[in-house]
Amino acid sequence: MSIFKLTKEEQETFKRAFEYYDIGMFKVSLLDILQKRKHGIRDFAKEIGMAREALYQFLNNKSECRWSTMHAMIKALGFRLVITSKTKETKD
Repeated sequence: MSIFKLTKEEQETFKRAFEYYDIGMFKVSLLDILQKRKHGIRDFAKEIGMAREALYQFLNNKSECRWSTMHAMIKALGFRLVITSKTKETKD
């Protein structure tokens, strides 16, 4: 369970980022949310098993992260990833 409770607005921002495959929106949103919370970046990095400095580098476009780390971020934000098959009704 995540220690980071997101507001409805924050949840919608992340949903849009995933819907549009926008990693930039994801990073900006995450950095903004974490900076608003006391110890946000440090605690989030600890929760996902990433060094604080490495998280900063990722959020500031100075590095990339592994899929397992991205999955940990999604989970820590209180989301779960669901894969569905592409159908005529889906976009793209």
